[in-house]
Amino acid sequence: MRVVFLLFVFVNVLFGEENNISIETNETNQTTPTSKPAIGAIGSTKIFDTDKLHTYIGTSAIPKGTSGVIIHSYANGDKVIVANASVVSATDGKSKLQLQKFEILKNNSVATTKKVAADGDIFVPRHLYNNAIIIAPNMQTHKLIKESFFGVHFLTSDLFASILKIDDNPTPTKEDMKQFCKDNLISTIYVNIKNSLYIVDTNSFIVVAKHNIKKQSGDVIVPFYSLVEDINKGMFDWFSEDDIGDYDSYYARLFGVRSAD
Repeated sequence: MRVVFLLFVFVNVLFGEENNISIETNETNQTTPTSKPAIGAIGSTKIFDTDKLHTYIGTSAIPKGTSGVIIHSYANGDKVIVANASVVSATDGKSKLQLQKFEILKNNSVATTKKVAADGDIFVPRHLYNNAIIIAPNMQTHKLIKESFFGVHFLTSDLFASILKIDDNPTPTKEDMKQFCKDNLISTIYVNIKNSLYIVDTNSFIVVAKHNIKKQSGDVIVPFYSLVEDINKGMFDWFSEDDIGDYDSYYARLFGVRSAD
């Protein structure tokens, strides 16, 4: 059943503009005064001083935790993604990137390149940042987040909740979220905690942006708002928790933010 869910999600991510059955998108709200870009634009830049694990770019303006891809261009104009990369530090007008193997589109039946990142290749930040999922405590807050930003494809939270239900898992962990997002080409999580909305990079699991969006009144649903009911732990999971407990406290710990924000 898990395979069916993931295949369904993958097809809808690729063809979301033609089929919005499982993709929640608010591109129609682009003319709404309250709608805005979630994160400002950042241009691509060349890398230098590259080794097997790290490389550098000539700007310190990209927030720590921002991930992207390294692209190599061939003489004939063809391009290939050779690595993932995340900003780990910035100083003196340059940033250090951590390199990782590019596996987002991993498929044993598809040919892959053996080429690695090298000086002169291009770092493209925020790869697939417009593919996101919302973690909110209730329908009202979920709706507000969705309507506040244009150009973002929000994959319905029901799919993540369905996986948790299948796995008898009422307490999603960092690893659960990262794996789900990786499987479904999601690069950002929009999570509401008290009076703030945090945008989390799913590759680094670091907050890369913050907005003032208050939790709306309404019954709190755990582990998060979805239409999937009764996400309970397994009969023999004696040592696990029944639920996440306090919504704000749980996600503040999970995402490393102060609950008082």
